[in-house]
Amino acid sequence: MKTTSKILIAACALVTTAPQAFAQPEERLRQGVIERPRPAFEAKGVRLGSFLVYPAVDLSIVFDDNIFEADTTEVDDFAFRVEPQVSVESNFSRHALNFRGQAANTTFFDEGSENRTDYFLGLDGRLDIVETTNVRGEVSYEEDTEDRGSPDSIGAAVEPIEFSTFRANVALNHNPGRFSATVGGTFNDIDYDDVALLGGGTQNNDDRDREQYGVFARAGVEVSPGYEVFVLGIYNEIDYDDAIDDAGLNRDSQGFQVEGGARFEVTNVVAGEAAFGYSKRNYDDPALSTISGLSAEVDVEWYVTRLTTILLGASRRIQETTLLGSSGYFETAIDVGVDHELLRNVILSAYYRYSNRDYESITREDDVHEAIVRAVYLLNRNFSIAGEYKFETRDTNIPGFDFDRNVVAITLRSQI
Repeated sequence: MKTTSKILIAACALVTTAPQAFAQPEERLRQGVIERPRPAFEAKGVRLGSFLVYPAVDLSIVFDDNIFEADTTEVDDFAFRVEPQVSVESNFSRHALNFRGQAANTTFFDEGSENRTDYFLGLDGRLDIVETTNVRGEVSYEEDTEDRGSPDSIGAAVEPIEFSTFRANVALNHNPGRFSATVGGTFNDIDYDDVALLGGGTQNNDDRDREQYGVFARAGVEVSPGYEVFVLGIYNEIDYDDAIDDAGLNRDSQGFQVEGGARFEVTNVVAGEAAFGYSKRNYDDPALSTISGLSAEVDVEWYVTRLTTILLGASRRIQETTLLGSSGYFETAIDVGVDHELLRNVILSAYYRYSNRDYESITREDDVHEAIVRAVYLLNRNFSIAGEYKFETRDTNIPGFDFDRNVVAITLRSQI
């Protein structure tokens, strides 16, 4: 599955996120360059009763010099991508109900086998019980395409593997003054399509289909204005649809994560959150090794000036895999980014992510580097144009699975 950091998502925020993010009033002094309202360039949206509708479409020309993410036989191609999207926000005095829909159709000029259409539908809401207590919920469905270089994709597939993800979560939040508490549950259902192989035959992916159930709890206390300490606990189970996969293994597992941390706001300069703890995952099959160790999540924003924001992040998490012989892997990641407002309507951004993926029970270890530079020119409230360059490289100790990839894109956005 695709792994994208929060910082890399922010790289596309000015062009690919819903424009209502700019329309919200400034609720805090500490706002990054991307978050800051720009009234002259905000989409007004369309009022529909108690809702505001924000439609938009992105048109992109993309060049990719290694579309198969291959080690030696690199194939380059141009593609045309169309991404219609709509965001609907409620304007109730109490409670909230929001909807987001997005599709992406990518058509390659030469390699038609790589054409794809992905889409996302999501609904979220908030029920205000009393002033200090609410319930939040979210449900979504997504059709996506697996990266060609995914270690979990074995065999020479005729086309990329498609998969769907259904997600649902609910949380009860209680915040009486300095104290806060949250309890909730999550559910994910992932379903992979089978795919034809070059030379004949079919790659069966049914043994990758799985459901994940989880519960979580968080408790915090504000020790002083702008500073909170908290503890977090998560327990989840992963249940594969096939009791035994094609390699003869039972990949069902149970895991937990316990962390303690702090949320902080240092004057008007630095804000963030950091948590450290321990995580562990046990597998039903004795042939699959238990994974355990340090877990962490750090996100910091440094507001160097009103025109420049630096983003820092780090994480260490257990990730799922169906790679032959491995129960899972620890991914340790570091993120660095900067956003700079060159002019009121010209935003420059640069982001870098390094991740190390250490697979359990096998000798494989991957180092992945990803960098993005981006420039956005806001023409007016209805149009913007963006240019982006992305470099990605994977260095692994398994011969034949390294790759380098350069992607250049020009995107025109239209919004109402």
